[in-house]
Amino acid sequence: MVSKKDFAAIYGCSKAYVSQLVAAKRLVLSDDGKLVDVDRSLEQLGATADPSKAGVRERWAAYRAEHGQPAGQGGASAAELAPNRKPAEPVQPPLIDDQPAAAAPAAAPAAAPARSDYQDARTRREQAEAEMAHIELMKARGQVLELEPTLRAVVDAHMAVRAELLGMADRLAPLVAVESNPRRVWELINAEAELLCQRMQRAAQQLAGQRVEVPA
Repeated sequence: MVSKKDFAAIYGCSKAYVSQLVAAKRLVLSDDGKLVDVDRSLEQLGATADPSKAGVRERWAAYRAEHGQPAGQGGASAAELAPNRKPAEPVQPPLIDDQPAAAAPAAAPAAAPARSDYQDARTRREQAEAEMAHIELMKARGQVLELEPTLRAVVDAHMAVRAELLGMADRLAPLVAVESNPRRVWELINAEAELLCQRMQRAAQQLAGQRVEVPA
């Protein structure tokens, strides 16, 4: 029998691991639970026949020779094991932890920055100003017209053309009444129609903002 501290040195592990083995009831202890029966414990741990545990068996044989303890059943003497003695190999036992690790709290999603009414109003104002600037540019290029003046000009031009068409008969009747030559009658009507077209062209040019003089 040896103390738990000595058994830790023989087995090549920490005292904490010995405590874990005791708690797992893998060691054979004395009646008072203070000492460890090494031979029976090594057998229970499977170290007696395990080739990888040769260092444990050698340390146990050396411990018996040093403290004058007789070899147990299946044990070897110190003289037999001394030539093949190897340095102690520390055992890194797994930690027994029945408590699961606490899960890390999930990070809260970042809140989206709130837009203020002022920011929304400013954005709408900037958009409106950009649209107005674009409209003024199109007007300067002559690509758009103002609605009300344009409609008024169209109506005026229509009325002028209507008046010219209605007055055409009054102007032509005296001229063609005295003519018996069909060719002459055609020439008079064609000339009047040409004058009417020219006046209509002037009205259209004024509507478009052009100041081009058309010969009468």
